[in-house]
Amino acid sequence: MCDTGGAEATTLQRQAQFALHATNSLIWSVDVETNKFITGYGPFESLLGYPVDEIDEINPFFEAVVHPDDLDRIQDEFAKIIRGEIDQVRAPFRTHPDYGEVRWYESHAVVQTLDDGTRQLTGITTDITEHKRRETELKAANDRLEEFASILSHDIRSPLSVAVGKLTLAKEQTGVHHIDDAIQALERIESLVDELRAAVKQGGPIMRGGEVDQPQEPIELAAVAKHAWENVATTEQELTIETAQQVRADCGRLKQLFENLFRNAVDHAEPEVTITVGEIDSERGFYVADDGPGLPEDTESLFEAGYSTEESGTGLGLHIVEGIVNAHDWEIEFTDSTDGGARFEITDLSGGDG
Repeated sequence: MCDTGGAEATTLQRQAQFALHATNSLIWSVDVETNKFITGYGPFESLLGYPVDEIDEINPFFEAVVHPDDLDRIQDEFAKIIRGEIDQVRAPFRTHPDYGEVRWYESHAVVQTLDDGTRQLTGITTDITEHKRRETELKAANDRLEEFASILSHDIRSPLSVAVGKLTLAKEQTGVHHIDDAIQALERIESLVDELRAAVKQGGPIMRGGEVDQPQEPIELAAVAKHAWENVATTEQELTIETAQQVRADCGRLKQLFENLFRNAVDHAEPEVTITVGEIDSERGFYVADDGPGLPEDTESLFEAGYSTEESGTGLGLHIVEGIVNAHDWEIEFTDSTDGGARFEITDLSGGDG
């Protein structure tokens, strides 16, 4: 029995060592009272540049393997352990440049009190270099995105203001009522730029809608749909509204939803297409349908960013729609309309009541 147990223990140790090598991890323990290194398993020398059998006291080990810029912080954390101020620690650190490539590691450790009353700090140290690299790249990308949004907001505001001012003056001089539509379109551009900049600064998703920007309140669906229609470039297309329904929503996001659904129908149909906004009584929802050519064959990719059946299309419209629906906790489905076109149904509106 004893021999079998010893063989099993040896096998478990080998398996543990293999797992530690495979995951670039180390397991170790330190006597808190004496600062002496007790045990260590894993590839110490290949990861930290320090053979495990040469480790004695923990502070000289820190000085040898921890990056100078991180050393004080790591020693302070260990000092708190010794003084009994904390009984666990989670500490990221970089390796000392003397050992070649500087890599990131993170140690998780907890203090255990043994039967003889001595305190032992036991932990695991894992290579997190790739995670840190991705984190740094993501931060750099977000910084560039925020800079882009700031520049866009700053540089576009001036020509927008000039255009609105000139159009207002032209309306006063000519009385042409179509100028109101142009002014409204320019103001909508300014609003969208502000929303983009706010979304970037908040750090939330932009393309998928993120959180709703304004408190959700009862809104007349027909009024928002009509307003959105005025912001879509149309020729012979017509809008029909067959609902007096009220919904609880972020008004700006709801308008953006309609604008993108309307633009999708206009871009994929003949000039004389008719678009209908109607109510779904039984499911507390509404729909946007058209009598155009219908849905594409590949409907699985319909809401994916970049997917478009038009060469000049961005493939973002329906992706934005899905994001706005998700932000309100609604549901969206698509099907064929009764006239053979496309129909988008937005349901489960109660999901946005909270």
